[in-house]
Amino acid sequence: MAGKIVIGNNNGEHGIFVAQAGKTVEQGAPYLMSSLGDMLKIWAQGSVSSTATRQSEGLWRHDITVNFPELPYIPLAFMGFKTSSNEPFQFPPDLYTLMTWNGATLGDLMPAIGIAHNKLVFAGWTEQQYAYFNYTVFLLKIRDKF
Repeated sequence: MAGKIVIGNNNGEHGIFVAQAGKTVEQGAPYLMSSLGDMLKIWAQGSVSSTATRQSEGLWRHDITVNFPELPYIPLAFMGFKTSSNEPFQFPPDLYTLMTWNGATLGDLMPAIGIAHNKLVFAGWTEQQYAYFNYTVFLLKIRDKF
């Protein structure tokens, strides 16, 4: 069906518009997706430093909770790991350093990364005692609260 996606001008408004099933963008809202809404608007963003206090076999345990203003749903969010405060943030994050140690893959040590309606949680082991995490929480809803 023509007119399902419009990038640019849509009745005097500029953005990205995706129509719902069986409709066209020209037929109007509600849209499946619109950049005029909350598509990629940022709700919370920042950096967190962590100093691990527990060590086991050369690995350090980091348990981080990042609180943000509550939303009535679970939003799209990203948390990226950095090994120093001055390296550039990489997106998507490279999880290799969180899953390898001395060249071996440590799938059983894969960190737990959670998203709730008011917080992000990271719990994992790294080779670094000092770690840095950048995070971004978008207004885009991925599901209702559990």
